[in-house]
Amino acid sequence: MLALALRGMPFSISAGVGFIALFGVAVLNGVVMVSYLNHLRTVGRTLNEAVTEGALTRLRPVLMTALVASLGFIPMALATSAGAKCNVRWQRLSLAGW
Repeated sequence: MLALALRGMPFSISAGVGFIALFGVAVLNGVVMVSYLNHLRTVGRTLNEAVTEGALTRLRPVLMTALVASLGFIPMALATSAGAKCNVRWQRLSLAGW
């Protein structure tokens, strides 16, 4: 919402789609992390060990997922051609969330 306000853009359906995309990637990253932590707990690690090992092991996949999604949004966020106005709001909103 702050990104939209700073750019002087109103909240719209396109911006709502951007929120959904942003939340989707965030939830996916959380599921990846929590499922690995649960796996480590079933293997026998303590909670502190599981969190430390899980964060060190799964940090790169989580960052790669977020990076790929954000890099994919950049061309559409910078587009100025005809028809780009409907996509530019949700792309910029998604990029601001990273």
